[in-house]
Amino acid sequence: MGWDKEDPTDPKTGLLKIKKIPEPKTKDRLDCFIADCLNPRKRKSDIYEASLATDSKTLLPIVVSIDGTLSMRKTILPLQEHLHKIFKTLIAQDVDSPNVMVMCHDDELAIPPDAAFQMSGFEKNEVDLCRIIHEIDLPGAGGGNKGEAYHLPFYAVANHTHFEAKEKGFLFIVGDEEPYYNAGDPAKLGTSPEIAKEIFGDVLDHEVPMLESVKKVAEKYHIFVIRPAHTSFGQTQKITKAWQKLLGLAGENPDNVLEVADTIAINPVIAFVICLTRGGDLAKLETILKGQGVKHFCSTRAAVANLMPKEK
Repeated sequence: MGWDKEDPTDPKTGLLKIKKIPEPKTKDRLDCFIADCLNPRKRKSDIYEASLATDSKTLLPIVVSIDGTLSMRKTILPLQEHLHKIFKTLIAQDVDSPNVMVMCHDDELAIPPDAAFQMSGFEKNEVDLCRIIHEIDLPGAGGGNKGEAYHLPFYAVANHTHFEAKEKGFLFIVGDEEPYYNAGDPAKLGTSPEIAKEIFGDVLDHEVPMLESVKKVAEKYHIFVIRPAHTSFGQTQKITKAWQKLLGLAGENPDNVLEVADTIAINPVIAFVICLTRGGDLAKLETILKGQGVKHFCSTRAAVANLMPKEK
């Protein structure tokens, strides 16, 4: 791909469009087009470990999982272009060892019995994260069944990631659909033994309810759901409430479901959330983001308004 000659973080030379898996999306074609570095099928029953960089003191694992179906295409490209900047943002706030994992989940019902689920390792620097993001294959399938495979990133994080740190990590789910297919009950439905074995090589004797996975993730990560407004169902309040209910049942704050009006604000929203949750300096963060070219903060502040400290 020419990465040795080009800086993938340079918008003039490095940015590539996310690839789209061609039809028909069969298992053989998925294995062919999904990069090995993003294919958990090539790392059966493996644990993805977040760890401190050399001479570092503060480990902060961050996972960003993107709904890769067609209605989310306009959301994915700004994430691809700007997400790598999170390293500079966090390091400037005295987090000297951020580890960032990206996932792309889709709709395994649209590609039976397989899914184009993709999962990187925990990247420890800006250039490696940018390279990984450019390897993502956009499934561009699914929809029409009132839900995507949101249970998969929760299952993956719960059962296939590990870190040792004094504070929780962060999981961001970026998508516009409801938690489970066709208004299914996430307390009863989730990751089947068949899909767990196909993707992760796991042997299960029963279906793992989505809520069980969410609760397990919440033990180690702060969970946030980002709902981009411009997508097919990004402004549907019934779906927002379904996510709020799920997070509440898992012991998380229902206000962690964030509605983002402008796609370009998603990356600043992620930075704001981390800063607010960790008790950081928002004024300092805004200065950092302005230095990265962020010009407007209205949508960002609106998205995180319920997380802001209450004035006394």
